[in-house]
Amino acid sequence: MQVIDDSRLIAWLVKASLYARANGSAPLKDLLNGPSLFPFRLKPILAEILVAESSRLEILCHGLDGDLVTLRKQTTKKGAL
Repeated sequence: MQVIDDSRLIAWLVKASLYARANGSAPLKDLLNGPSLFPFRLKPILAEILVAESSRLEILCHGLDGDLVTLRKQTTKKGAL
């Protein structure tokens, strides 16, 4: 397994994983520990660091000790195509 410890790369991999999901969201611990990113193993990272690394990620509280990572809705300028 290849261990990934660069926070920017972790944020990019998490974002890519969320794009592959129909609802665009998942618990952070599932993203970091789940099999979807095999053969990579992501080091534990705080949700706040992910948000700081990518403006497309958003964190919602999900229970006492869980964070739900979602893709931030893109806003468009009014009248833009």
